[in-house]
Amino acid sequence: MIRTTLASSARLIVMALEQRGIDGELVMREVGLDPGRMADRNARFPFSGMTHLWQRAVQESGDECLGLEVSKQIYPTALHGLGFAWLASDSLTDAMQRLVRYFRVTTTVGEAAIDYQDDRYRLQIRPAAPGLGVAPAAIDATAAGIVHLCRMSAGEVFRPLRVELPRPRPGTGCVERLIHFLRAPIEFDTPVLAIEVDAALADRPLAAANVELAHANERVLVDYLAHLDRNAIGMQVKARLVDILPSGEVSEDTMANGLNLSTRSLQRRLKDEQTSYKRLLDETRRELALQYLGNSRLSINEVTYLLGFSDPSNFTRAFKRWQGIPPSQYRESRTG
Repeated sequence: MIRTTLASSARLIVMALEQRGIDGELVMREVGLDPGRMADRNARFPFSGMTHLWQRAVQESGDECLGLEVSKQIYPTALHGLGFAWLASDSLTDAMQRLVRYFRVTTTVGEAAIDYQDDRYRLQIRPAAPGLGVAPAAIDATAAGIVHLCRMSAGEVFRPLRVELPRPRPGTGCVERLIHFLRAPIEFDTPVLAIEVDAALADRPLAAANVELAHANERVLVDYLAHLDRNAIGMQVKARLVDILPSGEVSEDTMANGLNLSTRSLQRRLKDEQTSYKRLLDETRRELALQYLGNSRLSINEVTYLLGFSDPSNFTRAFKRWQGIPPSQYRESRTG
């Protein structure tokens, strides 16, 4: 499998180099990457080429902490639809969950997960396969970039409780710069990249929340992943579910016909991906329900229709299974 990263990530490196008077596009060409592809929002570069770019960029700048400076260049469209979906999320928890779901849009080099423990959320990013050898500057940029996005959403007061970086400890000057920016204790040489956030802060509603904008960008992300993973039938199913749920025609047979497959072929291919149609339908409904209920203009009956349930009581039973409370109570807890 060829590991890839969004080409827009290279633009961030180029921008950081150009601020230092270094021709970033020349550096790209020297490592075999075409600068012209950065203008294509869907273009991707191979992981090997991006690793060489990071190494040369650090060498040319003479700054082992260049990843920190690159993270400051992040703008929403650099993350495809994920940037705007993040900014439109109703809380940092919501935003981090979107990052986990769509992390592969930004890069297929790592996998993200989030856990709740001891009144804090722990966002983790681990290599998608052993021995990938991610550049230390890229690790710094990823951690600092996530913190930067959190501050874009929650304000400059945001600070994580703890940060773990799976890279050798850099020189004293770089360590001090990282601590100054992250405003948190840092541990180096860890197994995974991890950022711990206070749960009360992460669950706090955000002023810029916009469920329609977040949902619109999620559809862009699902479609992009379905294109990226042409052979991943699970992503194709989720992309199609978003479109057909309001029709109520959500049977496995209907989905198979829409994908030009027999029902048995669909079941077999989903089993190969260690999932099932029932599980994907349930996951998609749950994700959309949480988004829709954040929109006070949508009634419970309208949310029921949008999710393809036959009546509100069926939706309420499903939601209580997902969240432990009825949808009306969940909405009240989100709106205060």
